Amino acid sequence: MSSWVLSGRPPEPAETGRWTAQLTNLASVPDGSYDVTAVASQPGRENSVAATHKVTLDKTAPGQPTNIKTNGGDTTISADEAKTGKITFTGNTPTGAQNADTVTVTWNGVSKPGTVTNGKWSVDFDSVPTVPAGQASTNSNVTVVAHDKAGNNSTTATQAITVQNSALPSSAPTIDPVTADNVVNKAESGAVTITGTAAPAPPCWSRSTAGLHHRESWPMLMASGVFRTSTWATLPIA
Repeated sequence: MSSWVLSGRPPEPAETGRWTAQLTNLASVPDGSYDVTAVASQPGRENSVAATHKVTLDKTAPGQPTNIKTNGGDTTISADEAKTGKITFTGNTPTGAQNADTVTVTWNGVSKPGTVTNGKWSVDFDSVPTVPAGQASTNSNVTVVAHDKAGNNSTTATQAITVQNSALPSSAPTIDPVTADNVVNKAESGAVTITGTAAPAPPCWSRSTAGLHHRESWPMLMASGVFRTSTWATLPIA
């Protein structure tokens, strides 16, 4: 075992028999296990037998948490997940010298602890941020700090989470008249475009079924349409 001489001040005995000594320059000492020894002395008497106390020096902070995900293994809380109000965050921490024993996860103004097992952790929350009225989604950050048994803390990991609006209506879309009389004659049968309106939706593609002979088509979701006026149109039916 290595031995290190540390600078400091001598013990300060007190009438109660207690003493104190300060060790400095520990930052320059490698992590490891060390013996602290103390010998009592008094003028005119022999020194006491040395007392030994083992101390572990651990200054290595845990590694920063990584791979922070939500319920579905992604970084998006869907409208259905938001309705439940139950969100689980998972992630990883480095192993080895930078091993962590616990984490603190902060989400929506609430901090909760979690236990690290084999470099993995999981923490449950009972709330999600409110999405402003009329918005399809909002972004909110979740932060994670890892801790080890010695009390060292990692740097903070931050992950942006997209929360979809669970309050948006899911009413059925309306379909505009296909033609003036909703009858497609021979002259009109070359190409027919189906249009309509629907409740605002998150900024992603969604499938609808529209057309003659049960053919499926994809809506043309345009910024001037679904995001503002909630209008949509299918590709022409050929």
